[in-house]
Amino acid sequence: MTRLFQTLCIATLVAAATACGSVVQEEPDGRADVSEFTETGDVPRDVPVDLRAEDGPITDGEPPPDTPDAPDTADAPDVEPECLQASDCDDGEPCNGDEMCDSGTCVPGTFLRDGTPCATASVSGTCQAGWCVPTLCPNGVVNPEAGEECDDGGSVAGDGCEPNCRYTCHGNLECADDNPCTGDRCAENEAGQICVHPSVADGTECEDGNPCTVEDECSGGTCTAGDSRSCDDDDDCTTDTCDPTRSAGTLSFPCFHDRLPNWYYDEDRDTFGDPAQSLCARTAPTHYVANDDDCCDQLSAVNPDHSAYEATPYRCGDFTFDSYDWNCNGAPEPEREGLVVGTCRYEPSSGTCRGITTPGWCAVGVTPPDGTYTCGDTPGCGEIGGWVSECTTAPPAGLDGGTDAETFLDVATDTADGGTDTSTTTCRPVVVATVQRCR
Repeated sequence: MTRLFQTLCIATLVAAATACGSVVQEEPDGRADVSEFTETGDVPRDVPVDLRAEDGPITDGEPPPDTPDAPDTADAPDVEPECLQASDCDDGEPCNGDEMCDSGTCVPGTFLRDGTPCATASVSGTCQAGWCVPTLCPNGVVNPEAGEECDDGGSVAGDGCEPNCRYTCHGNLECADDNPCTGDRCAENEAGQICVHPSVADGTECEDGNPCTVEDECSGGTCTAGDSRSCDDDDDCTTDTCDPTRSAGTLSFPCFHDRLPNWYYDEDRDTFGDPAQSLCARTAPTHYVANDDDCCDQLSAVNPDHSAYEATPYRCGDFTFDSYDWNCNGAPEPEREGLVVGTCRYEPSSGTCRGITTPGWCAVGVTPPDGTYTCGDTPGCGEIGGWVSECTTAPPAGLDGGTDAETFLDVATDTADGGTDTSTTTCRPVVVATVQRCR
């Protein structure tokens, strides 16, 4: 039974009780208090059972009609989903985030941060509270609350009012243009405040930035170059130039003094020059060469290319001494150096006399055949010495090897004067008188 029928039932009972003279009290809210009908506040006991609220509406004794069955939800029509994909939820507003589709229902996106640049089909501006709103600057209206100093409605920089609605300058220091021939001042104009650069007086000294000019002057607001800088160092052997592009680490910067090459006179035409005769020039003068390696420019045979050893010295020009330095290396080079290495000995098994391992000048103890030199030292350039390179079994010249009482005897077993042992074999070094040559 529905609550409407219960209410009607109670109202009927209240009306009946009033007609019978029963006391009905009203509550402050205007509702009737029927609690006196019974101790519990229920419907009076003498009311027929078929009139009680829980039994349904009062009838003429007929049973209440059956309650209709609830509709079968299985037969209800399907509800179409709100979306199938995220694009179905896009509302065209970029500032409220990307909408998503979750199980057929559109889910709102996350708002973009205020001030984020945005654009729609009709608006270009920034995000504010999830909406793309037009940019307030520049729009031709100054909005001090937004920090604007000016607003000329334009987007040209440097015209006095910048695209961010701030003055182009706020003081003279901001207007410095590094031009020594203009003043730098921040001045008011129709748009706001702009840098102006009035020219200084013509003839004012300035620096044009080129170190190779001097006495630069201002003219019409521009620093014009003066005279060229002189870099002459009074040295005929240097090329003097002013070059601001070269390294500034040199003491003479921007002047540079590049030395001209030296050339040396080649008197004997052997392609080697005399160090005592030189001059500087960009290119070689006639009969001058680039080297100074000649030690005697009067003799073409004397030069660094001389390879032969000479037994005689040379005298160069007006020199008062002779020299064996034919190849100009600074000191004579002997052709042969060192004493002989090894001792001559007879080998009966082969019938030969050998023992010299390294040829050299005769050693101490060997008597030269002619007595014109001594053994035991390397002779100087042009001197004679005894050169030993082999051994021999032949007796010395004028001696027979020991058959007579000769004054010089060199035999293996008979070493005394007057020896008569003819069975011995002579084995001695061959000493050859030789002139030491040098170069």
